[in-house]
Amino acid sequence: MADSTVEALHVLGIEHVSCILGVSMGGMVALSISERHPNFSKYMINISGATCSLPYSIALRNIQKASIEQDPLWNNGFYDEDHYPYNGMMLARKIGLLSYRSKDEVNQRFSSNIYKNNNKQLASNVPESVDSYLEHNARRFVDFFDANSYLVLSNAINKYVFGGSRKSVKSALKELPTKRALIMGVNSDELFPIQQQEQLASGLKAGGCTTTFIEVDSNYGHDAFLVDINKFGSAIRDFLSTTTDSYKSKASPKYAMVG
Repeated sequence: MADSTVEALHVLGIEHVSCILGVSMGGMVALSISERHPNFSKYMINISGATCSLPYSIALRNIQKASIEQDPLWNNGFYDEDHYPYNGMMLARKIGLLSYRSKDEVNQRFSSNIYKNNNKQLASNVPESVDSYLEHNARRFVDFFDANSYLVLSNAINKYVFGGSRKSVKSALKELPTKRALIMGVNSDELFPIQQQEQLASGLKAGGCTTTFIEVDSNYGHDAFLVDINKFGSAIRDFLSTTTDSYKSKASPKYAMVG
């Protein structure tokens, strides 16, 4: 993914980018680009990313994988539009939706439906409300996303380890040529916990990279960068405002940002 991204930009005549910006899995790709193509960019923004997937996250994706592959219409990946593993994809996406949000956010979202008449009488529509939320959002995704693509991307996230088996993550981060970096994470993220962004920032600093680390306070979990946009926008804007001269000394006049 890192190599194809760089190659695509080279085909377009873009030899360097001003900044690599990666979010979630894109944060892994950003790290790979920085490692495999050291002269491609001096700056990096990494949001809710990580140097690897933790066992809990891998387990959740493995359950999603099983949901798809155990659908009778999966057919070892040789399905078609008329025989598509729709139910398996729906279940996989529902599991994914819950992993992207914090349990506190989900509880608060539907808490107003738990009791009725202010007399602590349990309302009967709570399960329906939660089910409707999952069903609606899963269907929006499954209707346009391919099952094989879903599995390939999940497998890539599960297997990714920055630096590979050649060196430790700490030493690999120290060797990155990135000159300046902005690392952001969310304190309620259970899929890519804040400790992983702290590790990333610490490793970059140890290698001499001027690194800014920001812990975002949000109740939206891993999805915070899609929901609490204002909590990310100003920091990203401030960082990018200092990157415009990244490659002014280069012959090529073409600059870009890849995310």
